[in-house]
Amino acid sequence: MKVRSHNYRTLSFQVTVADRQTIVIAGPVEQTQDKPSKGVPVLKFFPGDAPAEPSENLKAMKVRDLLTMSCGHDTEPKRVGGAPSVEDFLAQPVPHRPGTHFLYNTMGSYTLSAIVTKATGQTSLEFLKPRLFETLGIENPD
Repeated sequence: MKVRSHNYRTLSFQVTVADRQTIVIAGPVEQTQDKPSKGVPVLKFFPGDAPAEPSENLKAMKVRDLLTMSCGHDTEPKRVGGAPSVEDFLAQPVPHRPGTHFLYNTMGSYTLSAIVTKATGQTSLEFLKPRLFETLGIENPD
């Protein structure tokens, strides 16, 4: 049977969540200082990308808030210059207490992926291949 490849944008968030949940559940970086457990502040991973004076709500943002798309933004953070960046994500105002306001947030998914890369030294795809895709029999997830 021939399998066709499809580009599903919303699936990328589900895989992103699977990625972060795998890290939290499997704990591949539990021995490291910067383990990405759900309660770790996002700023811990990106101190050099944070605004000079981060708001209290930004300081309170945890990995779990990225997982649930409840980062506290009123509007989806905008990409500056076309390519997404953690710095752009962190520069956006956070008017709501993280965990209290849902908003579909593509830049939050990007930031989760950057956390995986920081914590594991692998891209999300490299990290997921043996843990998810190969287990499901998906040969070319690229």
